[in-house]
Amino acid sequence: MPVAPSPARTTSFEFIRQQIVVSVFVNDAGPFNMLLDSGTDPSAIDLHLAQSLGTPLAAQSAEGTGAGEGKVEVIPTYLRWKSTTHSA
Repeated sequence: MPVAPSPARTTSFEFIRQQIVVSVFVNDAGPFNMLLDSGTDPSAIDLHLAQSLGTPLAAQSAEGTGAGEGKVEVIPTYLRWKSTTHSA
């Protein structure tokens, strides 16, 4: 189901090893440091963390690439997240 775009917001971040790291809450838990990568779709989260957050996991896994050499098992999920700090 398509989601209507949200208004633009600003947030603080850390610049670590040439990467943007933001602090977010996922499913009302956290905060967690997450890497902001605009060239990645979809994003990834560790399976153990996804399970501990109670995120809905797809019944069937798939094969993915991009995590170094070789292929990895991926399980689709949906994360509801928000920045820890923002201003309008």
